[in-house]
Amino acid sequence: MNTQAELTTLTAVQAAQRIADGRLRSVDLVKALLARIDETAGLTAYIHLDRDALLTAAAEADAADPKARAGRPLHGVPLVLKDNIDVAGVASTAGSRAMADRVPKQDSPLAARLRAAGALVLGKANMHEFAYGITTNNTPFGAARNPYDPSRMPGGSSGGTAVAVA
Repeated sequence: MNTQAELTTLTAVQAAQRIADGRLRSVDLVKALLARIDETAGLTAYIHLDRDALLTAAAEADAADPKARAGRPLHGVPLVLKDNIDVAGVASTAGSRAMADRVPKQDSPLAARLRAAGALVLGKANMHEFAYGITTNNTPFGAARNPYDPSRMPGGSSGGTAVAVA
């Protein structure tokens, strides 16, 4: 049985293997991760999260023909990306309100390679504004908090990603 606690502690490799061999549906993994995100919302790990688009992408991954899955080692696996990594059609603010309306038309090379490998974009992670700092105390979007002690910061410009992974 795939419980929320079990699903939210899988590594990307473990999730990919379970999806590939039919023991796990991408939709179930996404739902478990979204529930966990809701439970930990006060940690401010995410700047952008499009639940509907993610669930649609997961359903499409689950429905894909096995031939379409071949050569896609991350097929159906949701991954979080830092908010300074461009993803086509998703706001990329670099943690700044000054860039709130910036929606790239194409993926960055990293996002393109991950998507080509079958990964789904779970969301965009909180970060220190313009990656210029070490606290992830992001004034426009809220400070990311350490999941093990919310009175502390996760540290680094990629603190939201660290919180999301933890």
